[in-house]
Amino acid sequence: MTGLNPMKATRSLTHALGETVRSAGSRPRMRLIATKHTGQSQVSKPSLLASAAYRAALTLLLVMLAGLTALTAQASNALANKGCVDVALVLAVDGSGSVNAREYNFQKSAIAASLRDPEVLKALKRAGTVSMAVIFWGDPERATQSTDTVQIRDPADAETLARMVENKSRTVLGNTGLGAGLAAAMDKLATMGCAFRSIVNVSGDGEETTFTRRKRVSLRPQQARARAQAEGITINALVISSEAKDLAEYYARTVITGPGAFVMKVSDYGDYAVALRRKLIREVSPNIVSQANREQGRLE
Repeated sequence: MTGLNPMKATRSLTHALGETVRSAGSRPRMRLIATKHTGQSQVSKPSLLASAAYRAALTLLLVMLAGLTALTAQASNALANKGCVDVALVLAVDGSGSVNAREYNFQKSAIAASLRDPEVLKALKRAGTVSMAVIFWGDPERATQSTDTVQIRDPADAETLARMVENKSRTVLGNTGLGAGLAAAMDKLATMGCAFRSIVNVSGDGEETTFTRRKRVSLRPQQARARAQAEGITINALVISSEAKDLAEYYARTVITGPGAFVMKVSDYGDYAVALRRKLIREVSPNIVSQANREQGRLE
């Protein structure tokens, strides 16, 4: 879309609206004063001026709100004309050495089951057009594994992606390259075209493994998070941990970002499937942006 960045324009107008509300302050009360001779009450001039200022600020706020609505509609139409999808979503799944073969296969089965779940399918349909892909990450020295991107418009499309995941043989292992995994997920998003919302759904059972020597330079989680912020990408996390009690806090502090970003925690892989279904439903739901201010960084 030429000449219009809807995300930046929306943030600018929203900020201006907030400044207008703050500058207007609370609505002034009419202050009554008594005259010396008649004892009758009159409205003081300062109160009248304050009331007029409030009405002017309120009028300006309403005008700006109308402009914001029109701009959003214009941006939506322009993006739709470009063939943009409503949501681009990449599931970034931990395949490092800390995940044994049984757990790895369980993750694949849980993803496939979620893509066949009736409630998830309803949420995907409500979200509009959703492009999805799944990557498996591990050691930064190894290449990540990725499915093709599937544009999900009906259950048959979701089934196509589910079978891709089920048929994916494991090649990732090694150390926990969380930052590299996030970078790979964002690289995958870059191949999926434009979208109203771009989301990485990362799951992991450990912190980034620190190395003194690496053949390949890779991003740390904090650097990947900064890239996501710059590119307007939301990162949500699903943490699997029964031992590291502060792992969810680590992901909240160094990984997640974006409107309504959140961390979900399960104690073992037995709870992974249920949590993943809940997570998918939540992050594709259209109302996630409206909840951003009160839910960002939330732990569950």
